[in-house]
Amino acid sequence: MRDYKRSAKLTLIITYIFAVLLIVAVIFLPTLVTWYVETKHRPQDLGATVMLTCYPCVPFAAVALVSVIKLLKNILKDTIITAQNVKMLNRISICCFCASVILLIAGVFYMPFYIVGAAAATCGMIVRVMKNILQSIYEKSEEKQI
Repeated sequence: MRDYKRSAKLTLIITYIFAVLLIVAVIFLPTLVTWYVETKHRPQDLGATVMLTCYPCVPFAAVALVSVIKLLKNILKDTIITAQNVKMLNRISICCFCASVILLIAGVFYMPFYIVGAAAATCGMIVRVMKNILQSIYEKSEEKQI
C-alpha cells in the first residue's frame, strides 16, 4: 500500500475519533464547564461565555469533519484531483473562518478565545491555500482534456 493511503486511513480514524469527541463535548459541555469553573475558581459567568461560544461553533466543526471524511474517502479511492475535493477543501476553510469569527468576538469576554480564534483562522488560511493549489491543478487538467 502506498504511504499516502496509510496516512489517509490513519487520518480517517482520527477524524472519526474527533467526530465522537465532538458529540461527547456537545452532550457534556455544561458539566465540563461547571467542573472547570468550580475547580479553577473562575468567575461564574465564564461558564455561560464558554457555552455561548462553543455551541455556535459546533455546526461548523461538524460540517468540517464530514467534509474531511469525504475528502479522505476520495483519496482512498484514488480520486484526488476532482471538483468535489476542491469543494470539500473550500467548505472546510469557510468553516474554519466562521468559527474563527465567533471565537475572536468571544475573545473580548475571555482572552484565550483570541488564541483559539487565531489558530482557526490560520488553519482556514492553510486549507484555502491547499484548495487553490488543487483547484489550479484541476482546472489545468480540464483545459488539457478540451
